[in-house]
Amino acid sequence: MIELKDVSLTFGHQAILESVSWKVNDGERVAIVGKNGAGKSTLLKMMAGAIRPDEGEVSITGKNTVGYLEQDVTLKPGRTVWEEALEGKDEILSLEREMRRYEEILSSLEADSSDLERRLNRYSQLQHEFEEKGGYKAESEAGAILSGLGFTKDRWEEPTENFSGGWQVRLHLAKLLLRMPDILLLDEPTNYLDLENIQWVESFIKDYPGSVVLVSHDRTLMNNVVNRVSEIAMRTISDYKGNYDSYLEERERRYEVLENAAKNQQKKIRQTERFIERFKAKSTKASQARSRMKQLEKMEIIETPREDATIRVILPKVPRSGKEVVRIKEVSRTYNGRTVFEPYTATFYRGDRIALVGENGAGKSTLMRIIAGKDEGF
Repeated sequence: MIELKDVSLTFGHQAILESVSWKVNDGERVAIVGKNGAGKSTLLKMMAGAIRPDEGEVSITGKNTVGYLEQDVTLKPGRTVWEEALEGKDEILSLEREMRRYEEILSSLEADSSDLERRLNRYSQLQHEFEEKGGYKAESEAGAILSGLGFTKDRWEEPTENFSGGWQVRLHLAKLLLRMPDILLLDEPTNYLDLENIQWVESFIKDYPGSVVLVSHDRTLMNNVVNRVSEIAMRTISDYKGNYDSYLEERERRYEVLENAAKNQQKKIRQTERFIERFKAKSTKASQARSRMKQLEKMEIIETPREDATIRVILPKVPRSGKEVVRIKEVSRTYNGRTVFEPYTATFYRGDRIALVGENGAGKSTLMRIIAGKDEGF
């Protein structure tokens, strides 16, 4: 279990939480929601211990472990995909490397070699030790998780620096899932995933033995995996049982009750203010006017959630372009020795509305940078 006790948190000049107590129980699947800038990612960071609350405390019961997926991840270079996935299992990796070394030695020895029996005995010992330490199980789990997140087996031995930012986030997620922490904190876990991989993640989270807390804009994911929704609004956290659709329905009911209460309160305030203004100067009613003034001063104003402000973007007028806007001729791109896309030719015309689609790492953003003249390596 992870618990917030009387927590207050300010980010910049904005108060995100004020004296909030809230907890996630063992085995729960919780989605944190709220308008942009409400503090959803900041709350996850605080739960992960990356930042501290201004007041109050965040506690984790017992020896529960926490795994945290941020939106932006940069992995240290110098390791393969396989080694990165198995980070923290150094003993298993060391035994695996030693076993591979002995396999090469054994394959080069003649059948009648005097050294063969000794080498075979040592290889057998390594296999036994590898099994005892859960090596085969870890390998099987790592392979399943990497495959589920879209890493084909032929790329497991590639260095991590060969992969785009989106793929590095996938790899960090794979590493977290393999560790199986008691509490899993996921910030936009499906941002860089294809549909097939999203479905795999959904299935994994459903069967996950620990607690999962996630921030996501993926409505389908939240409907399929969470059993509770926690909304950050007006410097507090409100809980709703069920999935995302259930939350929307219940929130509408709660907001209606709150808005009616706020309207009634404002009506009462206006009536009281009129009474005070009318009778404060009359000796027979002055004491009543003062009494009601004190009541107003002590009254706690009912707040209602504010709707997201509408963003207005005003673009400057530009001269009318020619019929052809962009002409691409035999453009290709490689990245760290890997071909991102083959020679490509196209013409974009004035008024076109074009969507670039493809798997993560296919080169969509790279092509956009080339067209914009922002790709320094081109």
